[in-house]
Amino acid sequence: MHIAIRVDSSSQIGAGHVMRCLNLARCFREHGHTIAFVCRDLPGNLTPFLKSLEFEVVTLHNQEPSSSQLLSSYENWIGVSWQQDAKQFCSYNLQVDIVIVDNYALDYKWQSQVQQHFNCKMVAIDDLKRRHVADVVIDQTLNCTPAAYSDSDSRCILTGTRYAMLNPKLLNYRNTVTKSSLDGFLRVLISFGASDEPNGTLRVLQTLVAARINFQATVLLRPSAINYQLVKEFVNRYPKFIKHFDHIDNMAEIMIEHDVAIGAAGSSCWERACIGLPSIIVPIADNQRDICDALALENIAIQIKLEQIEDKLPFAVSELIEKYDDLKFNGLKICDAKGVEQIYNKVMEAIG
Repeated sequence: MHIAIRVDSSSQIGAGHVMRCLNLARCFREHGHTIAFVCRDLPGNLTPFLKSLEFEVVTLHNQEPSSSQLLSSYENWIGVSWQQDAKQFCSYNLQVDIVIVDNYALDYKWQSQVQQHFNCKMVAIDDLKRRHVADVVIDQTLNCTPAAYSDSDSRCILTGTRYAMLNPKLLNYRNTVTKSSLDGFLRVLISFGASDEPNGTLRVLQTLVAARINFQATVLLRPSAINYQLVKEFVNRYPKFIKHFDHIDNMAEIMIEHDVAIGAAGSSCWERACIGLPSIIVPIADNQRDICDALALENIAIQIKLEQIEDKLPFAVSELIEKYDDLKFNGLKICDAKGVEQIYNKVMEAIG
């Protein structure tokens, strides 16, 4: 089958949507299907990365929105209305059997128009608990149930971390994290996503240094991030115990070299839980708040607010060390890195 994946990444949107779609795309490709990513040409996008993995990428170029159209907050992220996006998407000479859409700016109206044009099946990936017109709806949020999408026109609703779209290679690293170094120094992995607009990365680094916590840190931040240069300059002041990477190919190999992660509550939350890496999470976007609350409630991660980093982070570190084993094993229970294969089987079953 021919599958088109409509997903975006940018300095504002981040990389999480593309990365989870990438894991799904690899699974479909391994089963013999043809994949084309359809992405907007937004600042800081991951199109070159997708092409480097030998995926076809169709680029949507932005146009000026009609003066009669007011863009929603999420439409502002992609720079056009859903109507313009659907028109562009449908204008391409694509052979499409299934469309997979993972985009906050594109809702059931977009899905309906695209389905009518291509006469195709539709898979919607979301975590906003809104209506969809799709054969399959997927929401990997912890404790989410199909009832959250009860008003959707869908034959199959897949919810919860059982369907977390993680790289299956994480299976090889599960339960390999140890707390062997906690009595000496903390090995800290810091990652606030591809964009990190509020500069959580720098605030965490400054707080760890000011609190005189004995630590070594690895920072993950792409050059497209708004505060990249500020973080880079700070890291360069402490070369003996802070390392920085623009990009890594194997997140799992980096994670298992650390005792704790500190970062945002995007897709990486599920990666950390899957291998048993305890974390301190900081919501930096509205859609991350429910995820943070659920992880904290289930004793899987320690949560602090962005504005609390300077005051609360040292105490959160102490709490994490005290609860280390519980956080680790609770995380291992919710994710097993088998989600994409389960999704593939459910999608094939649902579309007949």
